[in-house]
Amino acid sequence: MAANMNKLDLRVRDALSAAEQRKRDDEAFVAGGDAKVWRSAPSAGVSKLVAEQLSHIGIDADALKRERAAARADSERRLTTQREDAVANSGGRAESVERILDDFRASFDDLVVSPGEATTHYQTLDSPLQIWADDGIDLESSSIQPYRSQAKVRMEASYYTSFFDAYLAGEERLLHFQYLWGNPRQDAPAVLSVNAVVALNGFCYAQSEGGVTGGGSALLDLEPTVDLIQAWTQPISSVPPQPAQSYRVARVEADSSGFFNDDQTTYAVVYRGVAVGCEQVFVPPGQYLIIDVALRFYSATIDGKVNADFATGLFSVQSPFVQLVVVFP
Repeated sequence: MAANMNKLDLRVRDALSAAEQRKRDDEAFVAGGDAKVWRSAPSAGVSKLVAEQLSHIGIDADALKRERAAARADSERRLTTQREDAVANSGGRAESVERILDDFRASFDDLVVSPGEATTHYQTLDSPLQIWADDGIDLESSSIQPYRSQAKVRMEASYYTSFFDAYLAGEERLLHFQYLWGNPRQDAPAVLSVNAVVALNGFCYAQSEGGVTGGGSALLDLEPTVDLIQAWTQPISSVPPQPAQSYRVARVEADSSGFFNDDQTTYAVVYRGVAVGCEQVFVPPGQYLIIDVALRFYSATIDGKVNADFATGLFSVQSPFVQLVVVFP
């Protein structure tokens, strides 16, 4: 990252730093403003009372606990088997993703025209300037190289309670790949169409705990996004949102809510590429646009947990390139 950053003038470095701080502030605000519900904890005798009532109707509370523990152990074994199978196949899936990305890039490269006086230009940004992650995402490693930039990350979220005690919360965390484009013309604005490609190869799961008097739930959404940050505004700001700026590629959800429900485990092998983008983006003469390509992790848990693994084996999150159509009116 340092080599790329050192090539930039102070104005651009300041803009990138401000953009990162703004994203962190925005995401801290979202996390701090999540809806929360807190139910008062029961008195010390409630659990005993429940056990007594179960006994009255012929249910052995201790036997029920043992049965649930055995079922959870079996569920963990099956989940481990599925995860190991996904890891074993991560190399083949990575090669397949590379072939798809190569074909996609080649189809766009065929459109490239010589700059000259043409009013429409096709450009590919093949490397981000920096890769970083919000708190709550374990960024194990990252690499920046043409058409091969990637990050290896893990994310886990959980919240467990006792009996009626419950906490409802949604948490949003992002992994960022930040690109930069500057309008080379000092005498004319540019109008851009931006398409950012994100490729995922990983394994995710959600687990919820069942219970006699009410179980939990767990949800995880994965959503590639692109945010276009206008470095020339004071303070810096994003372009107005457009529908194609984000796309949910996966949701894993487990739900054990209700009475006498079992634990539930849901998993997904996440293996796909997607393009997100914006159209008709105005960039003034000589100004810079920061293109923030991100993978959004949204989780909500009550007596459950979610886990996303994009680090084991050849698992990864890739942001290989951003494609631009630039028009000088």
